[in-house]
Amino acid sequence: MTQRGKRCAPRPERVRGARAVLVTACIAGMAGAWAGCGATRSARGAAGPPLPGEPAGGATAVEPVHDLPPLGRAAIDTMSFPPLEFEPPAPERFTLSNGIEVYYMEDRSLPLVNLYALFRGGAAYFGRSDLAAATAVGSSLLLTGGTRSLSPESVDSIIEYHALAPSFTTAGAATLAAMETLTRHLDLALDLWVEMLLHPRFDPDRVENWRMRELEMVRRAEDQAGSVAVRTFNRVLFGDHPIGWELEPADLAPEMLAEARLRRIHRAVFCAENLTLGIVGDISRA
Repeated sequence: MTQRGKRCAPRPERVRGARAVLVTACIAGMAGAWAGCGATRSARGAAGPPLPGEPAGGATAVEPVHDLPPLGRAAIDTMSFPPLEFEPPAPERFTLSNGIEVYYMEDRSLPLVNLYALFRGGAAYFGRSDLAAATAVGSSLLLTGGTRSLSPESVDSIIEYHALAPSFTTAGAATLAAMETLTRHLDLALDLWVEMLLHPRFDPDRVENWRMRELEMVRRAEDQAGSVAVRTFNRVLFGDHPIGWELEPADLAPEMLAEARLRRIHRAVFCAENLTLGIVGDISRA
């Protein structure tokens, strides 16, 4: 019994009964939603009007299946494109009074100038005893070894401060030197580049750093599948030709990188007789 004005606590069996009713109602509602279309049609029967797009008589309309687009190779075969036309700009070509051939192209789109010096010379022109020296001179020491008037640290500072981009690479029978610079730093960049090319210092500490780094690369060469593949390919293709030679520990002995040997290699490669120049960018010929 309850007193008037006081709420009675619901009995547990009533709470469970109410929950069961709610669950049953939810299930019935979801089932009705899923089967709504079919149930609606069934309830209407033949007397009810058809739904939009449904044929008379209550039959369900079936949408036609369109052809799927081709896939894979079939899709590639159906592609068509206009012919690709590319007309590379032709550089101006001329020869200096000292016989150096020059390729020049003006490009004012950006305030940049790119200088290139291609030398006909590299490790392929020397014997096995000069392999390390020719590789070092053409690939690293001109960039890192300083110049006659500048220490390696000074060269590094100038390059960093003025955002210059010098580079030196060598492969087989050719050596390429390049310099990229903003137009406003062209005079300074050109002076530095010429001194690096003509008057390298070959700082002993930088030479030793290069030697130790190459020794470590030789030691790890057999641990890298790509390196093994390249070395094997070169041996098969070139045999005992200088282009196919790979540096070995004996090639990197300290006496193989003596300063006298480095300078002899440098004089033989970096001379006007071997040089072709390229100039591209925000610069006029005059």
